[in-house]
Amino acid sequence: MSVDLVVKLTDELVYAKTGKHLDELQRSILRGSWHGQHYAEIAEEVRRTEGYVREVGASVWRLLSDVTGETIEKKSFRAAMERITNIAGESTYSNVANSRIIVAINHSYNHLCAEAQEAPFKSTDSEDWRDRGSFDTMPDTEGFIGREDVLETLTRWTVEEECRLIGLWGLPMVGKSSLAAQFVDRVANQFSAVIWRTITSDTDPHTLAAEIAELLSRGSPPPIRPKPPQDRLFNRLQTERCLLILDGLEAAFLGGSWAGTWRAEMADFASLLDRAARGRHPSCILVTSREQPLDWVSWEEKYKRTRSRTLNGLNLEDALALLQEQNLTAPEAWSELVEVYRGHPGWLKAAARSTQTWFGGNAAEFVSFGGWLCEGILASLNGLYDRLTDSEKHTLSFLSQQSTPVAIASLRQVLNLSAMESLTIIESLRRRSLLEMSRLGSTTTINLAPGLRTWVKDGFLQR
Repeated sequence: MSVDLVVKLTDELVYAKTGKHLDELQRSILRGSWHGQHYAEIAEEVRRTEGYVREVGASVWRLLSDVTGETIEKKSFRAAMERITNIAGESTYSNVANSRIIVAINHSYNHLCAEAQEAPFKSTDSEDWRDRGSFDTMPDTEGFIGREDVLETLTRWTVEEECRLIGLWGLPMVGKSSLAAQFVDRVANQFSAVIWRTITSDTDPHTLAAEIAELLSRGSPPPIRPKPPQDRLFNRLQTERCLLILDGLEAAFLGGSWAGTWRAEMADFASLLDRAARGRHPSCILVTSREQPLDWVSWEEKYKRTRSRTLNGLNLEDALALLQEQNLTAPEAWSELVEVYRGHPGWLKAAARSTQTWFGGNAAEFVSFGGWLCEGILASLNGLYDRLTDSEKHTLSFLSQQSTPVAIASLRQVLNLSAMESLTIIESLRRRSLLEMSRLGSTTTINLAPGLRTWVKDGFLQR
């Protein structure tokens, strides 16, 4: 249940009892209490003294206790509201002060839930989120197939758990941007504004923060004192619920270094994401990248509202459906295509195009020919080569020669690496989504997918 819905419902209950709506400070206290903020933190955000906020807070809890007929305090507010909404529709809730409040609970809860699901979220000036968005580079979602489990997870993280920072990692062409666009279509009505930005090697994080802050501040009076762009941006992200997509973050990383190492001129991105992870705000920043930032593991460990997901290939059913849309023949060979490319949608489409061009759409002939590294796939992978360290290239070359998964301990011995060196290499390759990791009994093993093995064995030689 989102905090916005809780605040609206609480306001409806108070209005049904007193004929008065909550003021903005009372709403801020409810939001902060729902998120576990201390009074001092709430006071800092609303620019009031802690003592005054405590005094208003005490009056809010007395008011809610009177409205609901049970004792509600700051520390019990969230549990009490979750309990009250769970009994919405039941007439046996004897602790509610009177039948008028029972009616208010049922009516308000049902109405507000329906409103949240069906109607676009309206900002305070009644603008549609699309009027306050910017998503010219967002890809079209037509023809999107599968990923329902991932979409459900992203929706839960965003709507129910109110995560502030989410990462999507994966190989080139695996569908990160398409999935993010599908996700935006699904949850945009939960936000007052949606901003989509594609990161390039020329993107300046300082300028980007200023542009987004300006977009979100349209119609608002200018600040009395000029603030740095990031401060202005997070001021907007704190005052309203916004969704910010940063697509292609790998452009901010240094090639030839360990995966996720920031370029010096892009270091402000690390600061921006760190603030998103640790700050108290209702907004969400979602990033997509071929590489996971070095800092991300520590953010997930320290901040419970930071999540990430590595995007693998489609499941067999969805991958076969994708191939069917490519008008291939010889369906008995499709499963082998899916296995070789591990369900990677972009590579399956590239293979289908080559099959149409060279084999008249006959998948069996393509499989028999064995030209796994068709042009579209090779082009997507060659950009990865230049980003690898020499140690990573050497390790991948070794793995490509192995017919079975390799134990990490064996890798260390064969390549004559120290424990730290081997783990550093493996972690960097994992952050690039280049390894398949599994457990064989009590042993951790690593392997390359068939398509990647061919790329390393043949593609590396071409370089």
